Amino acid sequence: MWPHDDDLFPDNYVGRTTVDYLNGCTYARSLFLWCGFAGPHDPFDVTETYLRMYGDVDVPDPVGWEGELETKPPPQQAAMDGMEGKHSPAAVWWSRATPDRIRRMRKHYYANITLMDDWVGRIVTAVEAKGQLDNTLFVFTSDHGDCLGDHHQVYKFSSHYDPVARVPLVLAGPGVETVGESDPLVELIDLGPTFLELAGLDPLPSASGQSLSALLRGGAPLHDVVFSEHGQRVMVRTHEWKLVAYLGQPYGELYELRTDPDELHNLYDSLEASDARGGLYERMGQWFGNTRMRRAL
Repeated sequence: MWPHDDDLFPDNYVGRTTVDYLNGCTYARSLFLWCGFAGPHDPFDVTETYLRMYGDVDVPDPVGWEGELETKPPPQQAAMDGMEGKHSPAAVWWSRATPDRIRRMRKHYYANITLMDDWVGRIVTAVEAKGQLDNTLFVFTSDHGDCLGDHHQVYKFSSHYDPVARVPLVLAGPGVETVGESDPLVELIDLGPTFLELAGLDPLPSASGQSLSALLRGGAPLHDVVFSEHGQRVMVRTHEWKLVAYLGQPYGELYELRTDPDELHNLYDSLEASDARGGLYERMGQWFGNTRMRRAL
C-alpha cells in the first residue's frame, strides 16, 4: 500500500497535473495531450483510499493448472525463478505466492484502475468546462497488461498471453461513429496513422500501421492477423489461433482460441495442429519481409 500522502501518489500527480493544464489551456491552437499514468503497475502500491473500495470484493482467481509450466517454453519458468530472492519493490517470489497474496495483489491492481478511471472522468470534465468536448478525440489505451498470477506468471516479460498482450482501446469524439464494444484485430502502431487522418494531416509514408478511421465509422476490420514481439519472441494472432515463436529455439506456443480462450493447452507439438502452426509461421515470414526488409530498402 502507498505509504505516503495520497497527493504524492504518482497517478494522482499525473492526473492532477493534466487537469491543471487543461483548466489553464486557452485552446488558441491545436492540442495534443498525452497523459501517461504509471499504473496499474508493480509494485501495486495503490493508496488506501481506493484499496478500501475492494476490501469485501471477490476478485477472480487466476487461470492455470498444476503442472502447466511443464508444457510451456522454458523461459516462462525461468522468468519466475529469476525473481526468487530478489530484494526490490517489484519482485514477486513465486514460492511465497499464496492464493490470498495473489488475490490481494489483484485487488491492488483493480483499485489502481479505479483511481485512474476517476481521473479520466475529471479530465473529460475539464475539457467540457472549456467548451471543447465536441472538438476533442479521447483515446484510452495501454502498453501492456499483467498476468497477475495467470499461468503461474506475474508481470509482462515472459509471455504473450492475452492478459499481457490484449490491451484496452477506447475512443470517443469526432470521427467515432460506432458505439459499444467490438472485437476487431488492431495494433497499437495503428494509432499514429489514425491520429494523422482524423486530424486532416498527411499520412506517414513509411508507417507499418493502418488508420482505424474507417473502422470507427463502422467499416470492415483492417487486419486478419496481428503481431507483437519482445526480444526474440514473436506473437502471431488471428481470431482463431495464437502462435508464439521463440526465434532460433525448438519450442514455442500454439493455442486454439475458440476452444481454449484462456490459453491453457499448448498445441505447438500437436500433429493435428501442424497445419495451423505452419500457416502462422508463413504469415510471420511475410510480416518480417514487409516490415524489416522495407525498412532496409
